[in-house]
Amino acid sequence: MYYTENLFMAGDAPGQCMYSEHDISLVILSFVVAFLASLTALDLAARIATESNIKIAKRLQMMGAIAMGLGIWSMHFVGMMAMNLPVPVLYEPFTTLISSLAAIVSAWWALQVASTNQLPFHRLVFGSILMALGVGGMHYIGMDAMRMAATLHYRTDLFVLSLIVGVVASAVALILTFRFRSEVLSSRRIIIHKYSSALIMGSGICGVHYTAMSAAIFLPTPGSPEVTNGFGTLFFSYAIGGVILTIILGYHLEMNLNNIRLRKSADSLSRAQEIAKMGNWDWYPDTGRLHFSDQIYAILGQKKPSVLNEYMQLDYYLEMTHKDDRERLQDGLDAGCNEVSASCFIRHRVHRPDGSVKVVELVGKPSFDLFGNLICLSGSLKDITELVELENKESRALQSRIAI
Repeated sequence: MYYTENLFMAGDAPGQCMYSEHDISLVILSFVVAFLASLTALDLAARIATESNIKIAKRLQMMGAIAMGLGIWSMHFVGMMAMNLPVPVLYEPFTTLISSLAAIVSAWWALQVASTNQLPFHRLVFGSILMALGVGGMHYIGMDAMRMAATLHYRTDLFVLSLIVGVVASAVALILTFRFRSEVLSSRRIIIHKYSSALIMGSGICGVHYTAMSAAIFLPTPGSPEVTNGFGTLFFSYAIGGVILTIILGYHLEMNLNNIRLRKSADSLSRAQEIAKMGNWDWYPDTGRLHFSDQIYAILGQKKPSVLNEYMQLDYYLEMTHKDDRERLQDGLDAGCNEVSASCFIRHRVHRPDGSVKVVELVGKPSFDLFGNLICLSGSLKDITELVELENKESRALQSRIAI
């Protein structure tokens, strides 16, 4: 791109500027890509929030930032290519690649903020500004990749407006992403909430792009040499849009199929656990988090957390445990984490909020990664109160017969 000394211009565009038209099919394609990228962000935020293993959550965040960032970048790139100028336009590959990295960094930051337990106002403002700078940087770096016989300038007022729109759109995106992954909704409400949120987020992404494009002023430079360094517009716009659409659609199709299979399996498992008065659990020693199934909460008489990424801590569970059983429970869990072949089998008593006492049987076995590092301790917890009462009754009856 060939710049003059005055990059910014105040007021209306000069009369000699070149006017552009937009290919409506590519504009629509850019909106579709933005919508699907927003759906991807919502799905990933919910998945990261419900992932108990920190290492897996970090990997998901990195992969999600790449997928989401490329989706947003594709929208902006397709939107840029939708613009038709009266001079040939090419795009310099290296600068275009750099713009995609800005989008990935911005997406990573969005997922980082949305995966926290709380979103206070100061974090929302700071996160929105950083995210807007990333998205804006992606756009204006991408504009710098344009190669043509013209100079590029910006209307100061619209340039500033594009940054303001970016901050507002980023704030809305962070709020929607945070709320979606934090709320426990019915299946119907999840669908409505997710798609309406993705529509709002996608519109915000497009709003940033087309506001920024309206700030651009192109002044012809007669006599400039013919531009040959770069790639063309129409073919690559459809190619990039098509590739990104295929990836995102394939991702969502796979996610939906997996969710259906998992929901059916979870329903069957829940019914079986309810009948058996048994639940499954996972304990992550590095964080102290305990992940319980619904049936364990029912056994303990505890209300399940209303926020998806809230977990019970081991210390809290130890407080519920009968004081005479706490040390044995802690020692048993620690012993179960030491060897690959180790397991724990611990019978103990727990106090329920209503004052009653349950006798439970905890069985667990550790899981290790390929390098021998402990991932978590997993197992089952069964309510054996009735069984113990029956055993005690039979024992007393036996003792009475012996005494006679």
